[in-house]
Amino acid sequence: MKPEVIIVGGGITGLSAARLLSRKGVPFLLLESEAVLGGRIQSENHDGFILDKGFQILNTAYPEWANHDINLNALSLKSFASGAKIFQNGKVHTLADPLREGPVAFQALFSKSVSIKDMLLILKLRSKLNKQNNTEVFGMKKETTLHFLQQFGFSQAFINAFFKPFYAGIFLESELKTPVSMFSFVFKAFADGTAALPANGMQQFIKLISSELNDENIHLSAKVTGVQSGSVTIEGGSVVSAPHIWVTTGTQSFQGLQRKEWKGNHNTSVLYFSADIAPKWGKFIGLNANEGGLVNHFCMPSAVQPGYSPEGKHLISSSLRPGLAYQAGMENLVVDELKKMNAIQHPIAFLKAISVPLALPELDSMRFEPELIQLQEGVIATGDFAAYPSANAAMHAGRLLLETL
Repeated sequence: MKPEVIIVGGGITGLSAARLLSRKGVPFLLLESEAVLGGRIQSENHDGFILDKGFQILNTAYPEWANHDINLNALSLKSFASGAKIFQNGKVHTLADPLREGPVAFQALFSKSVSIKDMLLILKLRSKLNKQNNTEVFGMKKETTLHFLQQFGFSQAFINAFFKPFYAGIFLESELKTPVSMFSFVFKAFADGTAALPANGMQQFIKLISSELNDENIHLSAKVTGVQSGSVTIEGGSVVSAPHIWVTTGTQSFQGLQRKEWKGNHNTSVLYFSADIAPKWGKFIGLNANEGGLVNHFCMPSAVQPGYSPEGKHLISSSLRPGLAYQAGMENLVVDELKKMNAIQHPIAFLKAISVPLALPELDSMRFEPELIQLQEGVIATGDFAAYPSANAAMHAGRLLLETL
């Protein structure tokens, strides 16, 4: 059957759009340059350990799950603890949601970097954002996250110890230059939901949203080299025609795709280790609040989902500071650093490092509803790069594409 729509890219936006087309009975062809679907969301099995392509989670509060009728229960999600362990000057303190984690949340008050005022401001900010919908959040005054937090009254010590390392793991930049609208959206989502992992890795989410698609509608290892009105050229010279072409790759490789707000892409590198004895931080994410060093944050995915590691083993994930790319031998420095900050007390064995050079689009302004970028007649580009870096924005973009038919 001749396709009515050609989708370029098999990431979340492309798959979400394809899923909706399939439900509507609209013939389509999805072209993905890689050998697997998922774009930036992928997992691999490494000697029985499940290694995600970078540190990733699913936030259970994202509104697009309901808009796309996604059955999250099928993923058997389990969540990280609501908070973080702050490692600073050889000591560790717990900063947690008192409504979910109980009295342990107040241990942070014994840290020199956390004051009662900072704790009260967290509750004040939570209350403030809970009264706003997402459209209002993205309509906030244009300013950086750092400036907003300073003006809100948070101490610089608390910003350095918590906000910078925690949100650097999400934004992939450590100076909190990200627009406050994005920070507010994520903060609100964490207050309403949890950071969760599927039972068998993040790739299970991709399998879930692609499970309704027929194989004949998907061409893998099909790199698109040219797009014009009515047709797409694939590496090797093949040409496929359709009246509607949707570019969802977010690679900036197509003329006209560049938004003035899009400055490039952030990168990330994650090192995975095996442990025979589980670290004490359990389901909490660990933050490196010390100045300098390689490590930004770390966690134990197998404490959340035991299937991430073989029986009797534990999986540790350590993310480098934003902007740092893994180089051979860095694993030894990371282990030394984790020991020095008292994050690990027992030996750990290096498994693998995974670097993601195009992990997130870098945007200097953001909008809640993704922009539909008209490249040529009948050719539209969109994705999270056309709104804000998030799985929620990517799925929202896929939904908007269907409305153009």
